[in-house]
Amino acid sequence: MTASLALTLSRSCWDINSIVQNLGLAPAIDGDLRHVREANFEHDGAIDDIIAGDNVLRSYADNDSIVAVAQHDAAIVVISQRSSKWVNVVVAAADAADAVRVLEVVRARRTEPGDPAHIIPIDFSYECDGSAKRVRRRLIVPAWEDISRNYSAGVRTDIDALMTMSPPTDDDGRLLLWHGPPGTGKTTA
Repeated sequence: MTASLALTLSRSCWDINSIVQNLGLAPAIDGDLRHVREANFEHDGAIDDIIAGDNVLRSYADNDSIVAVAQHDAAIVVISQRSSKWVNVVVAAADAADAVRVLEVVRARRTEPGDPAHIIPIDFSYECDGSAKRVRRRLIVPAWEDISRNYSAGVRTDIDALMTMSPPTDDDGRLLLWHGPPGTGKTTA
């Protein structure tokens, strides 16, 4: 059966990457590949490293992003990567176990990012035409030892206590709300 896909291009967030992704998933929409699994992860290499050995069906690239549709065994894999090193992988397969297996094969091909300690990844979430979107940016942050002398003794003592906390794991986050008059060093600290 030939897969068909109708696209409504009235959304302001549609771009060619979204169109290629949806065309790649046409077999899932058509019903042949009913089980879809998706994952997002960091990859510090080219998208070609993740597609290695798979049959590329179509791809699109511009100045800061790439999307590729590939076939791995009987599954369809749609991989998109923006300049932020954040990769989205969608796998469509006839069997749920195959979809999970292929997703893990693709994930195993990634290269873990190796950012220096002064660069931290921060996720920013936003809404676009009713859909949640997320982009990861890497922020350059100064070491506390390098900037602490810019703060009063009381502030230094309080921040020193924060600096002894262990970093959050992937499963829990921490939120610190810091308020004060403009120009008091909240952003840099």
